[in-house]
Amino acid sequence: MSLIGGKLKFKGGGAPNKKSEREKDLALARIKAQREYEELPPELSSDQPAEKEKKIKEIKYDPQDGTGRILTSGTTVHGKDTKFMKEIKAGDTLIIRNPSTLNREERTVIVVLSDRSLSINSAFSTDLSTYTDYEFQKKTEY
Repeated sequence: MSLIGGKLKFKGGGAPNKKSEREKDLALARIKAQREYEELPPELSSDQPAEKEKKIKEIKYDPQDGTGRILTSGTTVHGKDTKFMKEIKAGDTLIIRNPSTLNREERTVIVVLSDRSLSINSAFSTDLSTYTDYEFQKKTEY
């Protein structure tokens, strides 16, 4: 506790509000998901000698049509009639054909928050301001 300008100032700045706690939880979830995404499987670690390399079985998935439609605001994806929790996991790829540029764009999913909301690693070239069809591709498995 200190006295500044005639007012008491307590350490900690006062009672936490619910919004800042949710923002902290979301930030922690994003960091955790990013770390999980960046981890390599043990077979790919460089600690093993080259002569003992194992053949790694790789499973690649084809893109699939997503249920519902999406729009975006920065790195946040909002869905309409979507089933993100059942269809998509962190590390999967979200694919769209941007209606403004007509370019195909891909982004990595960082965290799935609900059936109607998820976060991607970087924003698309322009926000999707109208609901747009999308595809997703499961993360390659080793």
